[in-house]
Amino acid sequence: MAAAIESKAATSEDAQFVGRRAEEILSWHGLENTENQV
Repeated sequence: MAAAIESKAATSEDAQFVGRRAEEILSWHGLENTENQV
């Protein structure tokens, strides 16, 4: 989900902001972001 939003972000700062917020929200629920794992 975050990747889809980041791809539409106007600037790299917007994309970074969205990514950080998504990680925060996932952590609140005891989850982790699997999109960025290698």
